[in-house]
Amino acid sequence: MNTNYQMWITGNAEAEKLRIPVLPEKFTVSIGSKNKSVEVAGLGEITVKQARAAYQFSYNSFFPARRFPGLSVGSPPAPLECVERIKRWMESEKPFLNTEFRLMDLQQVLPMNRTYLSRFLNRAFGCTFYQFVNGYRVEEAMWIMEGNPDVRIGDVSARCGFSSTTVFTRTFKNIAGITPREWMQREREYRKNGKPEQLK
Repeated sequence: MNTNYQMWITGNAEAEKLRIPVLPEKFTVSIGSKNKSVEVAGLGEITVKQARAAYQFSYNSFFPARRFPGLSVGSPPAPLECVERIKRWMESEKPFLNTEFRLMDLQQVLPMNRTYLSRFLNRAFGCTFYQFVNGYRVEEAMWIMEGNPDVRIGDVSARCGFSSTTVFTRTFKNIAGITPREWMQREREYRKNGKPEQLK
């Protein structure tokens, strides 16, 4: 198929590039507003102008399993390549630290719609999006607590993107089998007495 334009996703100062194999039928461009309205006694409502918000581009595409006439590239990227792109992005950019991180944010590295993204995660990683994200968050929490033995649980929860300490504790226990506080206590004992031989 002959096309007049191409679409690419780039990252790491364009060191990594991914060409969208199937051009979307359409994409939209929007720009929000950061202006604030305040009530001033005797004057009424006044709008305080702020810096212009960033442009937002949205579109839907997908990664086909095989060649077909609508492809804009020679061949679609292999599933393993897509997996590695997601992993590199999660580990380098750490988007999961943002409490508002959502499934559609993955479009920054894989331009698929919600259904395809969800299905891809299930097949590639064997888990749901929230299980996938929480795994990274708990791993980050362990790294923080290991290097800061006196850190507060609430601070770790906030730094790792959890919406509350309760959610953090429940999620951590589901993954690690013990609570964050119990994990920190165990790490203190390891530092004092050394890890058991089977854990080394």
